[in-house]
Amino acid sequence: MEFASLIGSRFDSDRYGPVPRSGLGRAYLIVTARTVIMKKAPSVVRLIIRKNARTKICSCHVNMYYHRGMFGTDSYSTVRGVEKLIPVDVYSPGCPPEPEAIIDAIMKLRERKESSNKERIQYFTINHRFHHVRFSIHTGNYDQKLLHQSFEPQFESTFEISSETFRSTSTLQFY
Repeated sequence: MEFASLIGSRFDSDRYGPVPRSGLGRAYLIVTARTVIMKKAPSVVRLIIRKNARTKICSCHVNMYYHRGMFGTDSYSTVRGVEKLIPVDVYSPGCPPEPEAIIDAIMKLRERKESSNKERIQYFTINHRFHHVRFSIHTGNYDQKLLHQSFEPQFESTFEISSETFRSTSTLQFY
């Protein structure tokens, strides 16, 4: 569900480049957002190696499974850390991760790709200051400044809106 909200109009992750695909055929970024069980681990590794032979992929991993989460410590059937199976480039916080954290992880992967340094660097995105997305009730537009580190609430008073803005045939009275 966290990825459904990411590709929606509120966060609009398409402006950062990723287009969601259901299969590995055209994927350049793999987000591991579930617990990997021992039974599926060989097929996950096989798919990643087959895809990596054709194109270089990056992988993002959510934080709950990095710290083994609720399924990792006492379960006999889960892989304790997906980094043992596949190389992980970015660890993203949250369970489920916030859309801002996933966008931040994508930006970190883009920075890593653009850098000329070829050594393997792992980024940990842990210093987030999430804020509420402001919504204007009069225009229906969202303020899409997602990656700000500070937030000062700015509220518009309804008394400052002129009566010409709302032309209606009905009359409403508020008590």
